[in-house]
Order: sequence, then structure tokens, then C-alpha cells
Amino acid sequence: MHPTSDEQLQLIGSFESDSNFDIWNSVKGVNEKIDVALSPNAFMRYKKVFEALKINFEIVDENIQSKIDAQLNPIRNANIVGKYARYSEVFF
Repeated sequence: MHPTSDEQLQLIGSFESDSNFDIWNSVKGVNEKIDVALSPNAFMRYKKVFEALKINFEIVDENIQSKIDAQLNPIRNANIVGKYARYSEVFF
């Protein structure tokens, strides 16, 4: 998201308390990029607000969860709990 006014910035900041609006970096200021993760349902709801208030946004990844899962799977499958593990077994 790219807020271009103080009003847009304040509105985005007010969404922080909504568990469906996951801000991944701090809200710094006008014209600063804000990374947000939204479920498909939340996106449809918020998209209407973004468009109505002319808040610029772009979809960077339509399925970020698949990338998160891919990073976690090697760790889950490593079976290192309760034993001495080499560095390479913990951090791939």
C-alpha cells in the first residue's frame, strides 16, 4: 500500500487493531510503502475501502501462505527435537 495523504495514513493505522489486517512493517509516513497480508475475504472487504478512498495498492503475492509453508516444512520434517542437532539440520 502507498498512502498519499495523512488521512489515508491514519485510516491504515486504525486498521492495525483488526486481526484480519496484518501489517508487516511499521506505518512510517505518507508515500512510504506499507506491507499488508490479507486473507482473500478480508481483501475483498478492504479493497472497496482502498478504491473508495483512492489508496494505492498492489498485490505482490496471491498466496504467501504457500511460501511460509515451504519454509517451515524442512524444519518440521527435520526431527531434531530432543537430540543434538547440527547447525545444518536446524538452519537450511
